[in-house]
Amino acid sequence: MGKAAVKQACAKSVKKFHVKTKKTGNNDTTTITDEAEWYIAENNITSLRRMVKGFSGRRDLSCLDLFGASGAIKNAWSRNKKKAELYDIKTNGPQHDICSEGGFENLLQLGLRVKPGGVIVAGPPCSLFIFLSSSIHRRSPHRPWGNQEYRSVRLSNCIVRNMTTFLQLMSERQVHWVIEQPSGSQMFRLPPLRRLMREVDAVQVTTYMGCFSHKMKKRTVLVGTLPSLPRMERSLRPQDRKRFDKNRKKFYIRCEGKVHGTKALQSSADYTPKFCEALYTCWKQK
Repeated sequence: MGKAAVKQACAKSVKKFHVKTKKTGNNDTTTITDEAEWYIAENNITSLRRMVKGFSGRRDLSCLDLFGASGAIKNAWSRNKKKAELYDIKTNGPQHDICSEGGFENLLQLGLRVKPGGVIVAGPPCSLFIFLSSSIHRRSPHRPWGNQEYRSVRLSNCIVRNMTTFLQLMSERQVHWVIEQPSGSQMFRLPPLRRLMREVDAVQVTTYMGCFSHKMKKRTVLVGTLPSLPRMERSLRPQDRKRFDKNRKKFYIRCEGKVHGTKALQSSADYTPKFCEALYTCWKQK
């Protein structure tokens, strides 16, 4: 096949698999707020602490499912008769936009309802922190904020910064938290998050979603303050690795030397019921 034919075939494949480009960005990183109005929570930490101190409502939640569009974490706690809530812009719209002042305050109000010993399970958008988008974000150990010429990179940074401030405030209220990311994510290199992890002695665990009935092996990192979090660690047997490697082509396609994700890769972000139940059990054993 000639070069022109190969290029045309790749173009069709990319279109078929709905690959996001530098122009379109990736739709897992979302806000409805104009950039000039993005809320930077850490710059308002004093007033936020006053809000926390002035809270007089009931602490009636055992879990907050943060960024969990599918609601899988919330559903797992609900199945076990534990009250949980979901905060996600895709599911609930502008009122759950963490980059707006009102959206962040709504998040804080939910967080204030979490009981001491309760848990926040956060799966922040990973698309601008992983290898597949490295040509855009250009993150490295010496450049954790990445290429901020792109709005999408600036947005992903803003989301994580605000999440970090929120988790800091929750840690001060004896609320546990767990952040989930693909193993290659560079999110944990962002200075504010690194600083928080150090201050609260967060633990890091490596596991595989494939051990929880996921279609991909999906090596995953869990970072958090849940004392029993190491119980989520899993490893794959050689025969399981081979089985998952055979399924790889369903989630990735290579064109002209570059690797792209397929539509199936986007849906792979959803947690399986088995993973959520395991995390619930882990929390109960805290």
